[in-house]
Parts: sequence; C-alpha cells; structure tokens
Amino acid sequence: MSYQDKHPTCPDCSRSFIINAQEQGLCGELGYDEPKRCRTCRQSREDARRHGGSDRYLAHPRELLAATV
Repeated sequence: MSYQDKHPTCPDCSRSFIINAQEQGLCGELGYDEPKRCRTCRQSREDARRHGGSDRYLAHPRELLAATV
C-alpha cells in the first residue's frame, strides 16, 4: 500500500504537523492509530502522565528485597 504525507492539525496547539508515509506505514503495520497530536504536544502529555499523579511513588520508593530461590 502506498501512503502520502499528511498534514493534520494538532487539537492541542492548533499547529499543522507532518505524518510522513513511513510513519503511516509503521502505524498500519503495528495496528496503531495515526498520531492526532504533534510531537511536542505528545511529549508534553506523556511527561504529564509520567509525573502527574504518581508523585507518591517518587516520594516513597519501593523497598527492594533480595530474591529467594
């Protein structure tokens, strides 16, 4: 299947970004949806998920115990 570059608009920042043919092919191959947000907004959301709401794990890290066989 041949893909053409797409120029969607990011719903978060309203900027246009490019989804090239290679990215579209990879998404199709892996069964993923095409990105709806630009790289900057995707990274911001990922950082927020990674650090927001999970501060309790950072404040109290798990105790590592020796493995028993």
